[in-house]
Amino acid sequence: ILVKYTAGTIGGNGTNEACIIKNCQTNGATPWLNDDRNGYGVMVIGNSNCTIKYCTITNYQSAGIAVIGKNTTAGAATQNPIPNIFDNSIRGSDSNPSAVARSNDGWYTGILVSYGGRGTIRRNVLSDHYNSAGTNAAGSVIGVGAGIYLIDVRTITVGSTSTKTDGNVSANNEYGLMVNVTNGAIPVTSLTIQRNNFVYN
Repeated sequence: ILVKYTAGTIGGNGTNEACIIKNCQTNGATPWLNDDRNGYGVMVIGNSNCTIKYCTITNYQSAGIAVIGKNTTAGAATQNPIPNIFDNSIRGSDSNPSAVARSNDGWYTGILVSYGGRGTIRRNVLSDHYNSAGTNAAGSVIGVGAGIYLIDVRTITVGSTSTKTDGNVSANNEYGLMVNVTNGAIPVTSLTIQRNNFVYN
């Protein structure tokens, strides 16, 4: 599902299972071995301010939900997406970390926010994301498996500053949460990460 320059809601109110998104990957027996970073359950771009809630997302190649900005500069912040991501179940394919087949130059994550992307992430359950590519000879991470992966984000809240039950649960991932800042102009104060549960990562 691609959301571009728009609002609206994907999902429902949680009374019934509102939305199932699955099998988002390129063809082939082992699509996760490709380094082309395709295969997203939901991708949010432009200045979209949509809400994604009560979705079950499985069997994707790169990310269950991806929020991809346009520009990392402060002056261009309003050009970037700012979705609400609430109450979703996002499960990867690697429930057994000792038998991970995925090893590629890229990411495998429940929620990816990058390149100036913004938003609020609350009450999601993310699990089973591993990538055995690890690091290169210089020690740089070349393959990431994470429940939540933030790359050069702006103005994002993961969890809540006041309500404990608004926290996310990230369990059985290579990393529960990974933050990667490659642009020194992005202040650490743009990140609010509180009252989440990171377990068995």
